[in-house]
Amino acid sequence: DLAECIRLLHPQQDYVEHAQRCCSQIGLYVEQLNTHKGLHEALKKVLGSENLEEDTRRNAASLMHDFEISGIHLSSGDRERVVALNEHILSLSHAFVSNCNHPVLVSKDKLPVSVQDHFTIQGDYCSIDH
Repeated sequence: DLAECIRLLHPQQDYVEHAQRCCSQIGLYVEQLNTHKGLHEALKKVLGSENLEEDTRRNAASLMHDFEISGIHLSSGDRERVVALNEHILSLSHAFVSNCNHPVLVSKDKLPVSVQDHFTIQGDYCSIDH
């Protein structure tokens, strides 16, 4: 989505930070929707309908799968825990992806000599980048 694109590509840090917050809020909202019992029950009724077009049925089945993997069958407390864990995973994955473009310094003694020539040497370290 657009916020994710801005988060990953925009050159100005304040735009990146706002996009990061937006992505996190959207992710949390989607997780809350995926564990909402009322929406789940309504979707089950839709899927039980005989007169759905095939593309509508496929989309509804995909949404049902999202409910199931988000723990809709769990108790209320466990569903809240799933939402919190998924929010934490989303936050960690955003941080990981954001930092993938930054070089990492690795001590030369941690790398085989045969591969050190493939990286920029900075004193006792090799700079690992994409």
